[in-house]
Amino acid sequence: MFENPLTAIRLLANVALVGMLVAFTMRVLSGGPGPLATWVWATGGIAIAGAVVQFVASFLYSPAIRPAWDEQVVQTHTGSYAFGYWMLLLAFLALFLATQFAGLSTETAFLLLAPILAATPSIYMIVATIRGRAG
Repeated sequence: MFENPLTAIRLLANVALVGMLVAFTMRVLSGGPGPLATWVWATGGIAIAGAVVQFVASFLYSPAIRPAWDEQVVQTHTGSYAFGYWMLLLAFLALFLATQFAGLSTETAFLLLAPILAATPSIYMIVATIRGRAG
């Protein structure tokens, strides 16, 4: 599954990003996120670091680029954004109902939309990679 270094790096970057967003979600649900700037910088730093490492690896392992972005991977990548879109719409509806009928504050609901929007495409790609459809 991990003969291609770009595929392995992409998987690790997605896992790191999802891990950070799960930590953020747990912090929000446990009573507030703390300083938001810290979470924003940490999440952005992980995403940028993942992109930079993939870029550098594409120079070091240039023969691995084509199989890491073949037609199936591109289709899966596109599907991850569609999955993220629909999950965000479902989450928006669920969070709206929770603010109206379950006492969830609008601030908390708003904060919970961010990790759903950012993590769902990565979760889709993680599952696709493990199943052999993304690399």
